[in-house]
Order: sequence, then structure tokens, then C-alpha cells
Amino acid sequence: MNYFIRLANIEKVLNFGNCLISVADFIICLPYNAMLVQIQKPGAILVLTAGKWKSTYNIGVKQTARPLMILIPFGPVDFVFDLNDTEGDSKGLIPDSVLQPFKTKGKVSSKIIDCLLKNLKFYGIRLEFVEFGSQQQARIERLKATSTNKTSICHKKTFVDIELPEYYLISINKKCTTEEVFAALVHELAHFFCQHLLPVTETWWKYRNRNKNEKEFEAETIAWLVCERIGIVNPSASYLSGYLNSNSQVPNISIECILKATNTIEGLLEPQRIEDGLLAKKDEEVKKRLREIKKSNVSVTSSPNLFDTI
Repeated sequence: MNYFIRLANIEKVLNFGNCLISVADFIICLPYNAMLVQIQKPGAILVLTAGKWKSTYNIGVKQTARPLMILIPFGPVDFVFDLNDTEGDSKGLIPDSVLQPFKTKGKVSSKIIDCLLKNLKFYGIRLEFVEFGSQQQARIERLKATSTNKTSICHKKTFVDIELPEYYLISINKKCTTEEVFAALVHELAHFFCQHLLPVTETWWKYRNRNKNEKEFEAETIAWLVCERIGIVNPSASYLSGYLNSNSQVPNISIECILKATNTIEGLLEPQRIEDGLLAKKDEEVKKRLREIKKSNVSVTSSPNLFDTI
């Protein structure tokens, strides 16, 4: 990925801004692949494999078409082709909702915010709403003393109690609207997944020592991408536009880290299982407790969380 980034000269402000807009608009692809596609073919409209073009829209790929490389889960790469590299009558076959996805600006669905809030505990994060001054909306910090969150998970149709440790705290101004809460959460989670905070142990992640400007630019970029891709207007837009208008180059940031974090946060907007979170992968006590649960039958709880299935 870094090779493609250097090839596209994305560190230049204009190129960086254009790529951000392309990734935000190209919601049919995951952020990583959206960036890859735009680097290889700026302005690509819709990309599918040759087989998908044929089976879904009954149109073929031109013999002279240039394939675009994307990454695939649990595999190396695949090759896709842009709509402009197809031949056949596609008029009326591809709905406007695919070519120009409808975005309702300014609102976040209750389903998305509920999923995001419920999934935080799987990553060792506690959320609190507090009194802040007008100039502060949110912050994330490593807790000095670990607390626990008692929750319920479903195992073999039985709801089981489990205590999950809380290592990090996100505090948000209690006066925020739902949309402001969402944008603030995404921004703070961006710091978390960009490894701007000290890890619980060295096995969690390698701390990325960046200055404040670099950390904020990465977090603001991720917040803008996530919010823009689901149609939420957010303050990160003014921060980024102000910086890009005033500077010839972006700070010393990691495009790869930005795209990975964006992809991870987008995953939190859907129901997750406890195994999907960092605690089940990195925390030895949680891993031990999950192994015990899988081996034994334990009592049913009265407050099940249907998302938490193991």
C-alpha cells in the first residue's frame, strides 16, 4: 500500500484532498480498496469483477480494459473493472442508488449509534457523559485504575455473565446532540485505533509516537471519512479544509493507518460478537474466561445482550 501511496504522491495536499473525497464517495468498497482503486484510476465510478459484471448486469468487459487490483479477505488480491471499461447496454440496469448513493445529511440512525455504544465494551472502553466547557467536546484517556463492566453473552442459547475490564475512558460533553456524540466518538476511537495511546501491554499494539498535530490530523481525517461515508456532516470538514487550504503538504501521517482505522470503526457500526473485540484477542483473563464458558454450562442471566454471541 505504501508503494501505491508514494506512486500517487498523496502527501501533496491537492492529491490528498481529492483521494479523501473519492474514498468518502466510493462507499461500495471498503476504505482500503476505495483508496487503491482511486490511486490506480482516479474518478472510477463503479468497480466489479468481470464475473460480477456478467452475472449481475449481463454486460461484459472490454478486451482492452485495464484491470484494477484490490485486496480480498484471507487471500492475496483480486481484479476488478470500472463501469467505463464495460461493453453492452447498461442503461437502466444499474440503479442511481448504486451510482450515486443517497445520503441524508445530518442524521445518524439509532441502529448505528446503538451498535457503536454496545460494541465499545468489547475493546475495553468505558463511555461517560460529563460537563465540559464550550471549547471541549470529548477526550479519550488511559484509566489509571482498571474498572470492570458486567455484561451478558449468549452461549448455546444460554445467557452468561462475564466481567469485562475497562482500560480506557471516553468522556463526551453531555450537552452534545446525537450526531455530535457520534462524531466525537469516532474522533476519539480514531486516536485509539491509530495507536496514539499507550497500550495495556506490548501485545496490544506498538505505540505510535506522533506529535499533537500529526495525531489530530489522522483523527480528524478518520472522523471525516466515517461520517461522510454514512452521510453525517461533522466539524472535521472545516478543520481539514482549513489545513489543506493553508499548507502545501500534509503532516507526517500514515495513510495505511488511517484506512485501517476507518475500516475498523465502520465495523463497530454493525452488531459484533465478543470475539470480534480486542479484549477477546489480547486480554489473557478474558480469553481464559471465554474458554471456561465454552467448556461449561452456567446460569441464565436476566439481561441478555443479543449481539454478544459466542
